[in-house]
Amino acid sequence: MSLIIYFLVAYVYGSIPYAFIFTYFFKRKKLYNEATKNVGIANAFQQGGPKAGLLSVAGEVSKILVPLIYGRIIGLERFVTYGAMLIAVIATMYPIFLMFRGGKGRTVAGAAVFFTNPIAGLIIFGIWGLTISLTKKAKLSSIIGTLSITPIMIIFKTNFEMLLFSIALTLLFLMKNEKEKNDFIHYGITN
Repeated sequence: MSLIIYFLVAYVYGSIPYAFIFTYFFKRKKLYNEATKNVGIANAFQQGGPKAGLLSVAGEVSKILVPLIYGRIIGLERFVTYGAMLIAVIATMYPIFLMFRGGKGRTVAGAAVFFTNPIAGLIIFGIWGLTISLTKKAKLSSIIGTLSITPIMIIFKTNFEMLLFSIALTLLFLMKNEKEKNDFIHYGITN
């Protein structure tokens, strides 16, 4: 019963739309009606400004830190803690508070990778940064960063639970929506 509550709390807490909240608080804009209509970090920075963006990043990172720290404090098995973090990512993508219309979950997923394997997280962030600086294409850098998660975890011989978590993250991003799939095809990454 306590694990069900742990996973339920991970989902409810992961569903808190920080980007939406802070953008509305600072600029009175509803992110799902603005620019990209994505309730995510990039749109929060663009529509809400630096304060809304930075506070949103802090909120998104906390979605991983809360279940991770709690799991470690009470001594939960890694598989359970990774399960809760995956639920937090899913909740970010499909939050109950916004009728399941959430962001892409990349900030939350990046925080999960970084806080469970900091070196791998920095390398993946470096791959993303290098790609965006060379190509000037944010979508392409996100795609390459996403696809680099699992290979980097394999290279670092991470634990089995983290490997499963990284595969699940990649699959979640690939399945998020048709637009993302079309971007992969456009850049010649699939087919």
